[in-house]
Amino acid sequence: MTAASNRIAVIALSGSDERNRVDFPLARAAADGVEAARRDSDVWAVVVHSARADFCAGTDPDALRAAMGIMEMERERRNPSAVDIPNSVKAIRG
Repeated sequence: MTAASNRIAVIALSGSDERNRVDFPLARAAADGVEAARRDSDVWAVVVHSARADFCAGTDPDALRAAMGIMEMERERRNPSAVDIPNSVKAIRG
């Protein structure tokens, strides 16, 4: 949240590239701004705008692939028996 006045919070998107593609740092900053506004009882509305020429060019494909890889690794860490290992014998705890 970059500012709040008259019960309106303002979040300015300012990503790492000129087209404001969503990567993890931008998504985290936006989520933090929304959470800060949510916790502020004086805020009744949130306006999201771009600090750049483009509002948002969508998700950064490289960042999305990286995030999906991290989520898959976390899933495998939590449930190793669910990992699909084609053409091999699987060992399952239990």
